[in-house]
Amino acid sequence: MECLLGLSNHCWHIRLRPYVFVLSLLSVFFACVAKQNGVTVEESIPKGTEKPVTSVDLKPDLLTKILNLKQDKPSFNIDIWTDKKRYRAGEVIRFLFRTDRDCYLILIDYDTNGNVKVLFPNRYCQNNFIRAGRTYIIPGSEYGFKLKIEPPPGIEKVKAIATTEPLSLFELDFAKNPFPTVERSNTRGMRTTRIALDSLPTFNWAENSCTISIR
Repeated sequence: MECLLGLSNHCWHIRLRPYVFVLSLLSVFFACVAKQNGVTVEESIPKGTEKPVTSVDLKPDLLTKILNLKQDKPSFNIDIWTDKKRYRAGEVIRFLFRTDRDCYLILIDYDTNGNVKVLFPNRYCQNNFIRAGRTYIIPGSEYGFKLKIEPPPGIEKVKAIATTEPLSLFELDFAKNPFPTVERSNTRGMRTTRIALDSLPTFNWAENSCTISIR
């Protein structure tokens, strides 16, 4: 899926690349070479183009831990949903969220390849403080951009983490990207994330997530 974002006459692209397919002839060739050299080759599982991906395939790392966070006894609730459950290429998507307590919210997008981007806060709305009882929409008319669905098909998840005090979960560079990518290779950034995650139990916090099906 590719999310197309436009502001006035400018456009930004958030490209969510599909899995790399291994050509069968090359697979056979390299398998034979590996076998001759005494190397065991494990074939990658191809992602079919006829059927959509049914789940988010993530590596067992810190970002996966964030996606799987559960708050069994939250002191408040956060709800997140989309205007539809299923989308086709070319359709515009909107995210809606609401909480029953004033809090600070982070929305994290996990694509079908395991890539991670922060949807909120973003360059256009860097203040992530939200008021209780109000329904927020991203993108709303006041933000001046749209999110447009593009192929390939698959399942994505968006994780919402809300805290009553500010939580610096990621190092966000809005100058580089309006919707910052969280790079696993960024050692300093991952250290910041780990420290923030370790401190999370000291916060009053809540979490929720929604699933997006792209056909």
